[in-house]
Amino acid sequence: MTITYNLDVAHFGFKGFLSILFRWRGSVWKAVALPLLYWLIAYYSFFCCYYFLFRPYDKYIFDKVMDKLRGNLNTFIPMTFILGFFVSSVLRRWQDWLTNMGWIENTATVIATYINGTDEITRAMRRNIIRYLVLSQTLVLRNISVEVRRRFPTLETVEAANFMSSEERKLLEKSTDDVYTQFWIPTIWAEKIVCDARKNEKIQSEPIAAHIARKIDDFRKQLRNLLIYDWVPIPLVYPQLVTFCVRLYFVLCLFTRQFFKSDDIGLPVSTSS
Repeated sequence: MTITYNLDVAHFGFKGFLSILFRWRGSVWKAVALPLLYWLIAYYSFFCCYYFLFRPYDKYIFDKVMDKLRGNLNTFIPMTFILGFFVSSVLRRWQDWLTNMGWIENTATVIATYINGTDEITRAMRRNIIRYLVLSQTLVLRNISVEVRRRFPTLETVEAANFMSSEERKLLEKSTDDVYTQFWIPTIWAEKIVCDARKNEKIQSEPIAAHIARKIDDFRKQLRNLLIYDWVPIPLVYPQLVTFCVRLYFVLCLFTRQFFKSDDIGLPVSTSS
């Protein structure tokens, strides 16, 4: 969930800097606090084992191995490349989600501009087109968002919110058993109203009617893209690779980032009498 912090940025000076840096909800601190605690406990536990339990020769061997591993750790696990690629993929996917959220303003402006008339029939046409588009958006969001599903667990709750009538709900239920493909049906109803408006000369010309229909199609494509992103996540190999490499990297850092150094006692030398 995206947490807004615009008001904190508006506070210039040291106070605004601290409010951004130490914000807890949705922050990196909250995301890494528990794993960091576990890592620090493991780190200092091994430090105590090294200091109190290891023999001098054990410390010597350990230091030699860690010196070799420390010099080649970034070569073995290129964390900069792995995290950079994964973060860029996640950010691009998030931006696409935001772009395809289904913003109704552009379509509503076109409908209000080009479907002319102040009588009740024309006003009902404009309102029903927008209502069908919002209904289509609601059907999509309730299938990909837990919060929206809690708000509208069934089609009866969507009807109770006045997004559709009981007859329209029955048509949706009869049309298909797959709830993930119901969203396009209200857009067909909206385009049918556009056709009726053109026949009744509420729309002045065919190009204008085609322009309105194109806006409705674009809205439907955005909602379809949302469903595709929900159906087809990032290939599992990428999260697995990043998770494994990050965990392995920090496990190795438990040993390679230790700051102690034993005395160079040298290898034991055999003597002959």
